[in-house]
Amino acid sequence: MRLPRLPLITALALLFFFAYITGIRLAYSLLYALILLFAVSYLWSRLAADNLDVERVSPEGQFEVGDEFVEQFTIHNRSWIPVPLIELTDDSNLPGYTAGRVFSLKGRRTRRWTSRGRFKQRGLFTFGPVELRYGDPFGLFPRTLRIAGTRSVVVYPVIRPIGALQALAPSTAGDEQLRGRVLDIPPNATTIREYVPTDSVKRIHWASSARLGRLMSRSFETREGGDAWIVLDLQARVHAGEAPDSTLEYAMSMAGGGCSIFRRTRPPSASMCPPTVSSASIGRRPRGWGG
Repeated sequence: MRLPRLPLITALALLFFFAYITGIRLAYSLLYALILLFAVSYLWSRLAADNLDVERVSPEGQFEVGDEFVEQFTIHNRSWIPVPLIELTDDSNLPGYTAGRVFSLKGRRTRRWTSRGRFKQRGLFTFGPVELRYGDPFGLFPRTLRIAGTRSVVVYPVIRPIGALQALAPSTAGDEQLRGRVLDIPPNATTIREYVPTDSVKRIHWASSARLGRLMSRSFETREGGDAWIVLDLQARVHAGEAPDSTLEYAMSMAGGGCSIFRRTRPPSASMCPPTVSSASIGRRPRGWGG
């Protein structure tokens, strides 16, 4: 319970004036009691402020939408004076998550608890700051302790499977099915031609050169391939819904699925998006994201 300070100060001044004019002992007793109340309340609040320690252990790094996380809170009172009411307010910008709590804390005691949550939206988020409100038992001198947030997380969209994409796979003019990276696939010689001075010695086909009586070089087929570009239209006017069920979130998830496929098949891939896109969309990549 918090008592209004201004009315009490007004009552103290009026009581002092009344006691001075009348000289009644009861008035002086009430005056001394109010002065003692203010002094005790101030010292109580001051001692509590100097002896409260707050520790918050939060996750950091990279996560995906839907991942769960755990936080640990520890509040320690180093003084022998109890704190009757403590209100912890969490100002994290993580959607759908709050770790606030109201409790009391005895002298030289520690309060610990665990807060669990789930990442519901992609983006760059910070755990904190934390604001602690407390004071004396009468609420005359409330205090606030604010601790800035120091740990951030990057939450990426969920990678959704979109099936196989064969159009961009390396291919040749024949019917051969190729596996592995393009640079690792050995070239296939299709025919021979006349040797030219710029040809390497490795290209010379010695059997044909001996049979025809002149140097002949092998001719290799050219493999076809392509670069993969993932282009997203991130204009707000072309999307509908709100995260995490908006068309934009599904588009980001599908783009992640495409990058995952291209990363496994190893053709070069890249993504295009405007400069206003959050760093959580184009920054460091978690598992499955390519680029």
